[in-house]
Amino acid sequence: MSRARAMQSIGFNARGDRQKDDFYATPFEATDALLSVETFKGSIFEPCCGEGHISKRLLKHRYEAENGAR
Repeated sequence: MSRARAMQSIGFNARGDRQKDDFYATPFEATDALLSVETFKGSIFEPCCGEGHISKRLLKHRYEAENGAR
C-alpha cells in the first residue's frame, strides 16, 4: 500500500490535510485485531480516549477497562 493510500485509510488525504480537531477514532476492527494476538491482565486504563472507542471494545471482550473521559 502506498503511503498516500495508507494515510487516506486513517483519515488523511493525499495532500496531508488533517481532520477537524485531529480526532481519529480507533476503529473497533483495530482493537479486535490486537486482541486476536495479545491478552492482558488487570485493569486497563485508556488515558487519551476521545470517546472511549478502545475501552468500549475492551469491555465488550470482558476486559476490565476505564477511560479518562470526563
